[in-house]
Amino acid sequence: MAHAHELMRTDYIITDIDETVASLIGQMNRHGQCYAVVFDGTTYKGIAAKKWLLSSRIDPATMKLKNLLTHRSKSKTPFFVPKLTPDTELKEMARLFATADVHALPVIITENKKEKVVGVVHSIDLIKELKTYYVRVRADELASMRLTTINQDEELGKAMNLMSKQGIGRIVVVDDANKLIGIISLMDIITDVHALPRSNVRISKAASHQQGKHTGFGTGEKTSILKLPVHNVLTHVPNCCTLTPENSVADVIDELAENDVSSIVLTKKDIPVGIITIKDILEDFSKA
Repeated sequence: MAHAHELMRTDYIITDIDETVASLIGQMNRHGQCYAVVFDGTTYKGIAAKKWLLSSRIDPATMKLKNLLTHRSKSKTPFFVPKLTPDTELKEMARLFATADVHALPVIITENKKEKVVGVVHSIDLIKELKTYYVRVRADELASMRLTTINQDEELGKAMNLMSKQGIGRIVVVDDANKLIGIISLMDIITDVHALPRSNVRISKAASHQQGKHTGFGTGEKTSILKLPVHNVLTHVPNCCTLTPENSVADVIDELAENDVSSIVLTKKDIPVGIITIKDILEDFSKA
């Protein structure tokens, strides 16, 4: 079995807690990354995910990472993620990824009583190592087959409320014939809204699929953005990847890795019937 040091990447964004949120998001966009390793000088502090930064109720132009952290408890902030060692094995990595619900974990060694980050393991690299274990496992054995869908003409606000109530981070979009149109995630909506002036838009706690967490954009009460039809945001989202329920989980892993996505929609004759995510695979492997 592979260990963390064999899977880790060494090309990742490094930032300091004195960096502004806007500056860090700009770096992420330029490098096509969704996370950064954060330091206080030379001391490792945690992992900043783009989704967390965008969904925080702040002014990104002025808010520094260190100030943002003081407003969020460790128990509710994905910034304080589990740490891997170079010798962490596959099953333990899968368990930590699944329980933390993140897509990157730091690999850390201790030198002279001080933590040193030597790399980062991505969840997509981890599941590629699991492919051989799932050659004979059907996708529908691990997928969520009670699928929540929304019509492309429904309002964004309804999509967000459905995600909040169902405890999910994405929802499948269909047309009037229930045929697949695409998939929209909470991140897609947040990214779209993020481009609007913060003083004009408010997004309720439904913006987070983690129950009880209050996220939003400023304190304004204008909610017209949430009345836009789902397809308005969907037009900016790449077409989702699909397979059939009969495909193997190994096929799913290939599709996830090739397209660098976190979920695959399962369809029968263009009708969506299920969805399988990286987290589904990691949770299953960690329990094996």
